[in-house]
Amino acid sequence: MERLKHPKVIAVCLLAVAAAVALGVYFRPAPRDVPINAGYIIDRNRDIGLGALLKVIGKSDFSDAEINRYFSKGVVNDYTVCFFKSLQWRFRSSTDLDSHYDEVCRYLHSRRPRVRNADALCGLYKKFTEYEMGLEKTMKSWGSPRSAAEALAFLKREQEYRRTFFGTEVADALFRAEIKSQEYSIRRSAVVNNSTLYGDVKMRMIDALNREMWGDEADGIDRATIAGEPYNRYREKLVIYDRDLAEMTAGERADFIRRTRKEFFSEEVVKRFEELDAVKELDKQKLSEYYRREKEIMGVPGKSPEARDRAIRQLQVEIFGREGAQALRKMEDLHRAGGE
Repeated sequence: MERLKHPKVIAVCLLAVAAAVALGVYFRPAPRDVPINAGYIIDRNRDIGLGALLKVIGKSDFSDAEINRYFSKGVVNDYTVCFFKSLQWRFRSSTDLDSHYDEVCRYLHSRRPRVRNADALCGLYKKFTEYEMGLEKTMKSWGSPRSAAEALAFLKREQEYRRTFFGTEVADALFRAEIKSQEYSIRRSAVVNNSTLYGDVKMRMIDALNREMWGDEADGIDRATIAGEPYNRYREKLVIYDRDLAEMTAGERADFIRRTRKEFFSEEVVKRFEELDAVKELDKQKLSEYYRREKEIMGVPGKSPEARDRAIRQLQVEIFGREGAQALRKMEDLHRAGGE
Protein backbone atom coordinates (compact mmCIF):
# COMPACT_ATOMS: atom_id res chain seq x y z
CA MET A 1 0.00 0.00 0.00
CA GLU A 2 1.25 3.48 -0.77
CA ARG A 3 2.24 5.40 2.31
CA LEU A 4 0.22 8.50 2.94
CA LYS A 5 2.49 11.34 1.90
CA HIS A 6 -0.63 13.37 1.29
CA PRO A 7 -2.95 14.99 2.00
CA LYS A 8 -0.84 17.90 3.17
CA VAL A 9 -2.14 18.75 6.59
CA ILE A 10 -3.29 22.34 6.92
CA ALA A 11 -5.01 23.36 10.11
CA VAL A 12 -7.13 26.03 8.52
CA CYS A 13 -7.89 26.96 4.95
CA LEU A 14 -6.26 30.38 5.02
CA LEU A 15 -6.34 32.29 1.80
CA ALA A 16 -3.88 35.03 1.03
CA VAL A 17 -6.23 37.96 0.54
CA ALA A 18 -3.98 40.22 2.60
CA ALA A 19 -0.64 38.64 1.96
CA ALA A 20 0.69 41.69 0.21
CA VAL A 21 -0.25 43.85 3.13
CA ALA A 22 0.52 41.84 6.18
CA LEU A 23 0.81 38.18 5.63
CA GLY A 24 2.24 37.95 2.16
CA VAL A 25 5.50 37.78 0.34
CA TYR A 26 6.88 40.99 -1.06
CA PHE A 27 8.90 40.75 -4.25
CA ARG A 28 11.82 43.13 -4.62
CA PRO A 29 12.48 44.94 -6.77
CA ALA A 30 8.76 45.25 -7.48
CA PRO A 31 8.45 45.16 -11.27
CA ARG A 32 6.66 47.77 -13.31
CA ASP A 33 5.52 45.19 -15.85
CA VAL A 34 2.44 44.15 -13.87
CA PRO A 35 -0.40 46.33 -15.21
CA ILE A 36 -3.19 46.62 -12.67
CA ASN A 37 -5.90 45.23 -14.95
CA ALA A 38 -3.92 42.98 -17.28
CA GLY A 39 -4.72 39.33 -17.80
CA TYR A 40 -6.75 38.21 -14.81
CA ILE A 41 -6.42 34.46 -14.31
CA ILE A 42 -10.13 33.81 -13.77
CA ASP A 43 -12.66 35.58 -15.98
CA ARG A 44 -14.24 38.56 -14.23
CA ASN A 45 -17.69 37.13 -14.89
CA ARG A 46 -16.84 34.01 -12.88
CA ASP A 47 -14.70 35.33 -10.04
CA ILE A 48 -15.75 35.88 -6.44
CA GLY A 49 -16.76 39.04 -4.61
CA LEU A 50 -15.18 40.27 -1.39
CA GLY A 51 -18.18 39.44 0.81
CA ALA A 52 -18.33 35.84 -0.39
CA LEU A 53 -14.57 35.49 -0.17
CA LEU A 54 -14.46 36.59 3.45
CA LYS A 55 -16.99 33.93 4.40
CA VAL A 56 -14.63 31.28 3.02
CA ILE A 57 -11.40 32.57 4.55
CA GLY A 58 -10.38 30.61 7.61
CA LYS A 59 -13.33 28.22 7.42
CA SER A 60 -11.93 25.09 9.03
CA ASP A 61 -14.74 23.61 11.09
CA PHE A 62 -17.84 22.18 9.42
CA SER A 63 -20.79 20.98 11.50
CA ASP A 64 -23.05 18.23 10.17
CA ALA A 65 -25.73 20.81 9.43
CA GLU A 66 -23.23 22.96 7.54
CA ILE A 67 -22.05 20.03 5.43
CA ASN A 68 -25.60 19.56 4.22
CA ARG A 69 -26.18 23.27 3.77
CA TYR A 70 -23.05 23.81 1.71
CA PHE A 71 -23.19 20.64 -0.38
CA SER A 72 -26.86 19.64 -0.70
CA LYS A 73 -27.14 21.23 -4.15
CA GLY A 74 -23.76 20.07 -5.43
CA VAL A 75 -20.26 19.34 -4.25
CA VAL A 76 -18.32 21.97 -6.21
CA ASN A 77 -18.39 25.43 -4.67
CA ASP A 78 -16.29 27.97 -2.76
CA TYR A 79 -16.32 25.86 0.44
CA THR A 80 -15.22 22.56 -1.12
CA VAL A 81 -11.46 23.00 -0.84
CA CYS A 82 -11.65 24.24 2.76
CA PHE A 83 -13.90 21.33 3.65
CA PHE A 84 -11.47 18.87 2.09
CA LYS A 85 -8.61 20.48 4.02
CA SER A 86 -10.60 20.03 7.21
CA LEU A 87 -11.02 16.33 6.39
CA GLN A 88 -7.28 16.04 5.80
CA TRP A 89 -6.68 17.47 9.24
CA ARG A 90 -9.35 15.36 10.91
CA PHE A 91 -7.90 12.11 9.50
CA ARG A 92 -4.25 13.14 9.47
CA SER A 93 -3.19 10.01 11.38
CA SER A 94 -4.03 7.64 8.52
CA THR A 95 -1.08 5.47 7.58
CA ASP A 96 -1.90 4.96 3.90
CA LEU A 97 -4.19 6.34 1.23
CA ASP A 98 -6.66 3.45 1.18
CA SER A 99 -7.33 3.61 4.92
CA HIS A 100 -7.49 7.38 4.76
CA TYR A 101 -10.12 7.27 2.01
CA ASP A 102 -12.10 4.67 4.00
CA GLU A 103 -12.09 6.83 7.11
CA VAL A 104 -13.15 9.94 5.22
CA CYS A 105 -15.97 8.20 3.38
CA ARG A 106 -17.24 6.44 6.52
CA TYR A 107 -17.30 9.79 8.24
CA LEU A 108 -19.32 11.39 5.45
CA HIS A 109 -21.84 8.54 5.40
CA SER A 110 -22.26 8.55 9.19
CA ARG A 111 -23.29 12.22 9.55
CA ARG A 112 -26.69 13.07 10.92
CA PRO A 113 -28.66 14.45 9.22
CA ARG A 114 -27.53 12.26 6.36
CA VAL A 115 -25.23 13.97 3.85
CA ARG A 116 -27.19 13.95 0.63
CA ASN A 117 -24.17 13.96 -1.67
CA ALA A 118 -21.83 11.78 0.42
CA ASP A 119 -20.85 9.53 -2.51
CA ALA A 120 -20.11 12.48 -4.76
CA LEU A 121 -18.06 14.14 -2.01
CA CYS A 122 -16.08 10.91 -1.50
CA GLY A 123 -15.32 10.68 -5.19
CA LEU A 124 -14.27 14.30 -5.52
CA TYR A 125 -12.19 14.10 -2.33
CA LYS A 126 -10.17 11.22 -3.78
CA LYS A 127 -9.65 13.14 -7.00
CA PHE A 128 -8.65 16.24 -5.03
CA THR A 129 -6.02 14.23 -3.14
CA GLU A 130 -4.65 12.81 -6.39
CA TYR A 131 -4.51 16.35 -7.77
CA GLU A 132 -2.50 17.60 -4.77
CA MET A 133 0.04 14.80 -5.08
CA GLY A 134 0.37 15.36 -8.81
CA LEU A 135 0.73 19.11 -8.46
CA GLU A 136 3.48 18.76 -5.88
CA LYS A 137 5.51 16.56 -8.20
CA THR A 138 4.92 18.86 -11.15
CA MET A 139 5.80 22.05 -9.30
CA LYS A 140 9.24 20.77 -8.29
CA SER A 141 10.48 21.61 -11.77
CA TRP A 142 9.01 25.12 -11.77
CA GLY A 143 11.41 26.74 -9.32
CA SER A 144 10.40 29.71 -7.20
CA PRO A 145 9.11 33.07 -8.44
CA ARG A 146 11.56 35.93 -8.03
CA SER A 147 9.26 38.82 -8.84
CA ALA A 148 5.60 39.73 -8.85
CA ALA A 149 5.44 39.15 -12.59
CA GLU A 150 6.87 35.67 -12.17
CA ALA A 151 4.51 35.00 -9.26
CA LEU A 152 1.51 35.85 -11.43
CA ALA A 153 2.80 33.57 -14.17
CA PHE A 154 3.37 30.85 -11.56
CA LEU A 155 -0.19 31.25 -10.25
CA LYS A 156 -1.62 31.09 -13.76
CA ARG A 157 0.40 27.97 -14.52
CA GLU A 158 -0.89 26.35 -11.35
CA GLN A 159 -4.49 27.09 -12.33
CA GLU A 160 -3.90 25.74 -15.84
CA TYR A 161 -2.76 22.49 -14.23
CA ARG A 162 -5.99 22.39 -12.25
CA ARG A 163 -8.07 23.09 -15.35
CA THR A 164 -6.41 20.22 -17.15
CA PHE A 165 -6.98 17.92 -14.17
CA PHE A 166 -10.56 18.88 -13.20
CA GLY A 167 -11.83 20.65 -16.28
CA THR A 168 -11.98 24.45 -16.56
CA GLU A 169 -15.42 24.98 -15.06
CA VAL A 170 -14.82 22.78 -12.01
CA ALA A 171 -11.28 24.07 -11.42
CA ASP A 172 -12.34 27.70 -11.52
CA ALA A 173 -15.29 27.04 -9.21
CA LEU A 174 -13.11 25.17 -6.71
CA PHE A 175 -10.18 27.60 -6.62
CA ARG A 176 -11.57 31.00 -7.60
CA ALA A 177 -11.41 32.26 -4.01
CA GLU A 178 -7.79 31.19 -3.61
CA ILE A 179 -6.81 32.57 -7.01
CA LYS A 180 -8.57 35.91 -6.48
CA SER A 181 -7.00 36.47 -3.08
CA GLN A 182 -3.49 35.48 -4.15
CA GLU A 183 -3.67 37.44 -7.37
CA TYR A 184 -4.77 40.54 -5.48
CA SER A 185 -1.93 40.04 -3.01
CA ILE A 186 0.69 39.84 -5.73
CA ARG A 187 -0.62 42.82 -7.67
CA ARG A 188 -0.87 44.95 -4.54
CA SER A 189 2.62 44.00 -3.40
CA ALA A 190 3.99 45.07 -6.78
CA VAL A 191 2.65 48.55 -6.11
CA VAL A 192 3.42 48.79 -2.39
CA ASN A 193 7.06 47.74 -2.82
CA ASN A 194 7.91 49.70 -5.94
CA SER A 195 10.64 51.94 -4.57
CA THR A 196 10.77 54.02 -7.78
CA LEU A 197 7.33 55.56 -7.14
CA TYR A 198 6.26 58.23 -4.69
CA GLY A 199 3.64 57.46 -2.08
CA ASP A 200 0.78 59.48 -3.57
CA VAL A 201 1.22 57.70 -6.89
CA LYS A 202 1.16 54.31 -5.15
CA MET A 203 -1.97 55.24 -3.20
CA ARG A 204 -3.78 56.13 -6.43
CA MET A 205 -2.64 52.86 -8.01
CA ILE A 206 -3.83 50.84 -5.01
CA ASP A 207 -7.19 52.59 -5.11
CA ALA A 208 -7.49 51.81 -8.83
CA LEU A 209 -6.53 48.18 -8.18
CA ASN A 210 -9.15 47.88 -5.44
CA ARG A 211 -11.84 49.31 -7.70
CA GLU A 212 -10.80 47.09 -10.57
CA MET A 213 -10.76 43.86 -8.56
CA TRP A 214 -13.46 44.44 -5.93
CA GLY A 215 -15.85 46.88 -7.57
CA ASP A 216 -18.48 48.27 -5.19
CA GLU A 217 -16.86 46.38 -2.30
CA ALA A 218 -13.47 48.08 -2.76
CA ASP A 219 -13.80 50.32 0.29
CA GLY A 220 -14.04 47.25 2.51
CA ILE A 221 -10.85 45.48 1.49
CA ASP A 222 -8.50 47.15 3.98
CA ARG A 223 -10.92 46.74 6.87
CA ALA A 224 -11.96 43.19 6.08
CA THR A 225 -8.73 41.27 6.62
CA ILE A 226 -5.69 41.11 8.85
CA ALA A 227 -4.49 44.07 6.80
CA GLY A 228 -7.10 46.14 8.61
CA GLU A 229 -5.23 45.87 11.89
CA PRO A 230 -3.80 49.31 12.74
CA TYR A 231 -0.18 48.20 13.01
CA ASN A 232 -0.24 46.45 9.64
CA ARG A 233 -1.80 49.48 7.97
CA TYR A 234 0.77 51.72 9.64
CA ARG A 235 3.70 49.59 8.47
CA GLU A 236 2.31 49.36 4.96
CA LYS A 237 1.94 53.13 4.70
CA LEU A 238 5.58 53.59 5.66
CA VAL A 239 6.57 51.18 2.88
CA ILE A 240 4.28 52.95 0.41
CA TYR A 241 5.99 56.26 1.19
CA ASP A 242 9.52 54.84 1.37
CA ARG A 243 10.84 57.03 -1.46
CA ASP A 244 9.32 60.15 0.07
CA LEU A 245 10.82 59.28 3.46
CA ALA A 246 14.26 58.73 1.94
CA GLU A 247 14.22 62.26 0.50
CA MET A 248 13.01 63.98 3.67
CA THR A 249 15.16 65.68 6.26
CA ALA A 250 15.35 64.02 9.67
CA GLY A 251 12.81 66.48 11.03
CA GLU A 252 10.40 66.01 8.13
CA ARG A 253 10.69 62.23 8.45
CA ALA A 254 9.97 62.32 12.18
CA ASP A 255 6.95 64.58 11.57
CA PHE A 256 5.58 62.28 8.85
CA ILE A 257 5.95 59.21 11.05
CA ARG A 258 4.27 61.03 13.94
CA ARG A 259 1.30 62.05 11.75
CA THR A 260 1.03 58.53 10.36
CA ARG A 261 0.94 57.03 13.84
CA LYS A 262 -1.83 59.42 14.86
CA GLU A 263 -3.77 58.31 11.79
CA PHE A 264 -3.87 54.70 12.99
CA PHE A 265 -3.35 54.70 16.77
CA SER A 266 -4.73 56.23 19.92
CA GLU A 267 -2.85 58.99 21.75
CA GLU A 268 -1.77 56.44 24.36
CA VAL A 269 -0.22 54.16 21.73
CA VAL A 270 1.43 57.10 19.96
CA LYS A 271 2.98 58.16 23.27
CA ARG A 272 4.31 54.63 23.78
CA PHE A 273 5.88 54.72 20.31
CA GLU A 274 7.59 57.99 21.21
CA GLU A 275 8.89 56.50 24.44
CA LEU A 276 10.37 53.59 22.51
CA ASP A 277 11.91 56.02 20.02
CA ALA A 278 13.53 57.87 22.93
CA VAL A 279 14.95 54.61 24.29
CA LYS A 280 16.36 53.70 20.87
CA GLU A 281 17.91 57.14 20.51
CA LEU A 282 19.43 56.84 23.98
CA ASP A 283 20.84 53.42 23.03
CA LYS A 284 22.42 54.98 19.93
CA GLN A 285 24.02 57.66 22.10
CA LYS A 286 25.30 55.03 24.51
CA LEU A 287 26.81 53.00 21.69
CA SER A 288 28.44 56.08 20.23
CA GLU A 289 29.94 56.93 23.63
CA TYR A 290 31.06 53.34 24.16
CA TYR A 291 32.86 53.01 20.83
CA ARG A 292 34.54 56.40 21.33
CA ARG A 293 35.92 55.41 24.71
CA GLU A 294 36.78 51.87 23.55
CA LYS A 295 38.90 53.41 20.80
CA GLU A 296 40.69 55.51 23.40
CA ILE A 297 41.45 52.40 25.49
CA MET A 298 42.73 50.51 22.47
CA GLY A 299 44.98 53.44 21.61
CA VAL A 300 46.78 53.62 24.97
CA PRO A 301 50.41 52.63 24.26
CA GLY A 302 52.09 49.92 26.32
CA LYS A 303 48.81 48.48 27.65
CA SER A 304 48.77 44.66 27.66
CA PRO A 305 45.95 42.79 25.87
CA GLU A 306 44.74 41.52 29.25
CA ALA A 307 44.61 45.03 30.71
CA ARG A 308 42.81 46.36 27.65
CA ASP A 309 40.25 43.56 27.91
CA ARG A 310 39.60 44.31 31.59
CA ALA A 311 39.24 48.02 30.90
CA ILE A 312 36.83 47.43 28.03
CA ARG A 313 34.71 45.07 30.11
CA GLN A 314 34.55 47.64 32.91
CA LEU A 315 33.51 50.26 30.35
CA GLN A 316 30.75 48.00 29.03
CA VAL A 317 29.30 47.52 32.52
CA GLU A 318 29.60 51.23 33.26
CA ILE A 319 27.62 52.27 30.18
CA PHE A 320 25.20 49.37 29.64
CA GLY A 321 24.95 47.63 33.02
CA ARG A 322 25.82 43.99 33.56
CA GLU A 323 23.02 42.50 31.47
CA GLY A 324 23.52 45.06 28.71
CA ALA A 325 27.26 44.38 28.68
CA GLN A 326 26.64 40.65 28.25
CA ALA A 327 24.24 41.35 25.37
CA LEU A 328 26.80 43.62 23.71
CA ARG A 329 29.52 40.97 23.94
CA LYS A 330 27.19 38.36 22.43
CA MET A 331 26.40 40.72 19.57
CA GLU A 332 30.10 41.39 18.93
CA ASP A 333 30.87 37.66 19.08
CA LEU A 334 28.20 37.05 16.42
CA HIS A 335 29.68 39.78 14.24
CA ARG A 336 33.15 38.29 14.53
CA ALA A 337 31.82 34.81 13.79
CA GLY A 338 30.15 36.20 10.67
CA GLY A 339 33.34 37.83 9.53
CA GLU A 340 32.09 41.34 10.08
